[in-house]
Amino acid sequence: MIASLQTGETFQDVTYQYYEDSDGARVWHGSFSIPKAPANWISGSLHYIKIVGQYNHGKQNGLWTETFVDNDGVVSTNKYNFVNGKLNGSYSFKCPNGFTALNNIIASFKDNKFMGDLLATSDDGFSMKGYFNANGLANGEWVIKYLTTGGIQHIRKYTYEDGIAMRIIDIDNSTGEKTVLREATVSKYGTIVINNSHYRAVRTDEIKDNTDNVGINLLIRNNDFEIRPLIGGTIGTYYGLFKILIDKAPLYKWVGELSYQPFMALKNCDYEISNLLAEEERVKAEEKKKEEAAKLRAEMLKDDYVFETVEVSPKFQGADVKAFIKWLYPNIKYPQYALDNEIYGVVIVSFIIEQDGTLTNAKIERSPDESLSEEALRVVRLSPKWEPGMQEGRKVRTKLMIPIRFVC
Repeated sequence: MIASLQTGETFQDVTYQYYEDSDGARVWHGSFSIPKAPANWISGSLHYIKIVGQYNHGKQNGLWTETFVDNDGVVSTNKYNFVNGKLNGSYSFKCPNGFTALNNIIASFKDNKFMGDLLATSDDGFSMKGYFNANGLANGEWVIKYLTTGGIQHIRKYTYEDGIAMRIIDIDNSTGEKTVLREATVSKYGTIVINNSHYRAVRTDEIKDNTDNVGINLLIRNNDFEIRPLIGGTIGTYYGLFKILIDKAPLYKWVGELSYQPFMALKNCDYEISNLLAEEERVKAEEKKKEEAAKLRAEMLKDDYVFETVEVSPKFQGADVKAFIKWLYPNIKYPQYALDNEIYGVVIVSFIIEQDGTLTNAKIERSPDESLSEEALRVVRLSPKWEPGMQEGRKVRTKLMIPIRFVC
């Protein structure tokens, strides 16, 4: 069945084929045409737009053509291919200079996303050449050529990896001078590092909140280089590709504008990484502490290791070290030299109680006079055997330190 309708001054003679489903609703099927779509659908000075295509059971299918006629009678065309309501296959856009910043676009779609090679040019020296991977993301080398207001050609080269511009170089063709605008790397955390800052890659079509458009726009504004050749910002005086499609291609707006085309944006995550680094330092410190403890334990297990603290201290004649000090005093002979010169004070002596209870390595740690030191060492070395110190159930070498007071 064929039907046509008019909606006042906006549409004229919209003609389409259809059939009615079991509920009596019309399902577009067959040819579809709008001889004169409203010029105010898109930006620019136009007289009218003609749209022609096919529907297959309610879904756009096959070749669709948009023809633009401006107020001077100049004609431009947009050609799409649809499969089951989605953009699939070749796409072309041709228009005279002045209607848009770009005059020619040749590309391909798959399921409403750009895929494969893309070439966009203008009559006044601008060109953009790049490639979209299977995910619809810019990939590999993109080259943009443009003229400055002074007529000097510049070339900007992007090296994309899954939608992220990892390297950007600007080349002044008049001098051959190259300026590196970005040199990004991937960290061990999987973040993109640019000028010592870390970023997480975010697919704008995966933003799931109540402010999708606002969220996407914020990411785009904050990630100029990722998006600039494709959607926003200007290079020289040229708008991005999708800016033109949205402004100048009503059929592209019909299939969802940017809702199907994925973009990668960068979200700063320095705070997250600083926390990770702090945690790594904490873990390293813990590991070092464990290593040192393990090393110390290995040393402690050696027979020649000397403990300064033990679970069970050495015993002298069944008592503690005070009993040894008591034993010393009756055996001390006050040095005559010290008596004659009124030398007195405290001598600190250290020694080791061996695993068999023998006292060895007697040594002066502090003393007011050599004569007192000699006497202190002599009397300490007279010591009978001790009961050795114990650690984890075994006899160990233990270092002790005692004061011997000399009073004249």
